[in-house]
Amino acid sequence: MILTVCRLGRPTSNCWTAPFCSPRQVAKAAVATQQSRSSSSGASSSSSQEEVAAVLASADLDPEELQQRRPDDYSRLTLPLAQVLAEVHVARVARAVGTLKLQPAELMARVCFLAQEVELTPGDLRHMLQCSLTFVLFDLESARDLLIWLQAQKVSRRQLQQASRGYPKLWAMSVERMKRSKQHLQKQLPVTDRQWADVLGSQARGASPAPEVFDDVVAWLESEPLEFSKKDIVQLWRSSPQVLTTPVATLQRSLRELLSRCPLSHQQLRQILLHQGRWLLHDHEGLMAKLDSLIAELPSLEPGLGRLLALSGGALALDSEGLASKLSCLQHYGEWGSCQSC
Repeated sequence: MILTVCRLGRPTSNCWTAPFCSPRQVAKAAVATQQSRSSSSGASSSSSQEEVAAVLASADLDPEELQQRRPDDYSRLTLPLAQVLAEVHVARVARAVGTLKLQPAELMARVCFLAQEVELTPGDLRHMLQCSLTFVLFDLESARDLLIWLQAQKVSRRQLQQASRGYPKLWAMSVERMKRSKQHLQKQLPVTDRQWADVLGSQARGASPAPEVFDDVVAWLESEPLEFSKKDIVQLWRSSPQVLTTPVATLQRSLRELLSRCPLSHQQLRQILLHQGRWLLHDHEGLMAKLDSLIAELPSLEPGLGRLLALSGGALALDSEGLASKLSCLQHYGEWGSCQSC
């Protein structure tokens, strides 16, 4: 078996120097070693161990040191998991971020925890790596406590997978913080454990809003002119939980800018918040630019924009050309109530 290994000198301190291998080279090395497997079935276990060691060495990780420091975690390394570990190490060294203070054996332990205990796939881990390299910066025992508590809240494996992908820093949260946030939320709103688990899976940050921000937003929604009921706020939280984690000043500014472009009744404003809250907050500047472009292109439609935005669930998701086409269609038929069928 011929293995191509990228070698580097040992670090002289706790700082690790970058290997001469890119993640693409690591993947190619892994494919090469996998293709060169021994045809002897009796040597399959030994061959697999050799492949894992080769992949780790290709990223300038020392298999012997990893095995000595964390023998249990090392024994859990499959070839696909070793490939992910190698890619994470190469990426963190190349970017020279704060994860370098995490020694390779500790990095391996965290990757194994996410894969074996949280049951994330290599694809999940790669997605988290692309989103945030610091996803591995968490205390292992604290993360285990959080996992045990989440499982006791009837959070499913699928929801844990979705939460980890959507919020890679989830496992750095303390169980006490999340517990207090959940208790506070359920004290203020009639939210069931199942609803909370659903929001955790879809938008993890929305499941644990800061109590002071959350209370301010609830009070603002309940006051005039919006006058949301508790039931309305639960509906809003389930569809657009980020609204409940956004400071009131930011929400008020967004609505003021929207009102400066679209005349909206109180009912339309409520409908937009309930059903299009995520679009109002996501890329707010892009949305305002889109509305300015539409008003400039089709000034006669300005009075009807508010109704369209309140009634058409997908309107804000369209690009400017698509939304202009939709409005032209409505103008042609002269029936704003038919906006969802155009």
